[in-house]
Amino acid sequence: WMNPPYGTQTEMWMRRFVDHGNGIALVFSRTDTTWCQMAMQNATAMLFLAGRIEFIPGLENQQKKSRCGAGTVMFAFGDERAKALERMSDKGFFIKQRFEV
Repeated sequence: WMNPPYGTQTEMWMRRFVDHGNGIALVFSRTDTTWCQMAMQNATAMLFLAGRIEFIPGLENQQKKSRCGAGTVMFAFGDERAKALERMSDKGFFIKQRFEV
């Protein structure tokens, strides 16, 4: 499981995660970026979540919830991880890759 820091370091984290090839990454759905295109080409499956994720505030700010600043996608690498995302397919748009052998 990986939820990297949002921002300029996302690409570095996603490249390492793709190289690792096993797990689920939760990131902004930035389909126009190089790192997102690379992840889409290599993921076993993807789940583009409907709506925006709401974050629960920490103890210092219990009065307010904050919404994620963009849409979210979960990338699965590996068959077991793809099955996990498929079980969540009611939460958004699920895509399973069909790789040529």
